[in-house]
Amino acid sequence: MRLLAVCIAVLVLFGGFTVATAIDTRNGPDPFEPHPPDSDDEHAAAALATRFAEAVSRQDARAACRLAAGALAREMRCATAHPLLSDCRGTVFHAKQEGDVVDVRMELCHVRVAGERVIERVPQVGLA
Repeated sequence: MRLLAVCIAVLVLFGGFTVATAIDTRNGPDPFEPHPPDSDDEHAAAALATRFAEAVSRQDARAACRLAAGALAREMRCATAHPLLSDCRGTVFHAKQEGDVVDVRMELCHVRVAGERVIERVPQVGLA
């Protein structure tokens, strides 16, 4: 009988903890809350990322490489005769300025834009 009472008490405590955690998480800050572009720099970065995604989608390596710079241009092998293009498409739903760089996310692409160039593709977690 005592064992049953202890088990019930543990279940009630665990259930209460689970409910309290769920309520706290729901009311707390979302680890990723979309930030639609609102500043001029964010709008410009979103437009650039969209042009980059369109070039990649239509397999236009020259246009995509003109928009890429730095590590991304090296990763894409823009200096070679046959640059590598990986899928990048979608509508921009997030563009947030972080210093000199704007983080831009689309459905199937996450890039970072600095100035007038796409400088990095960020791996999408959970997409194969």
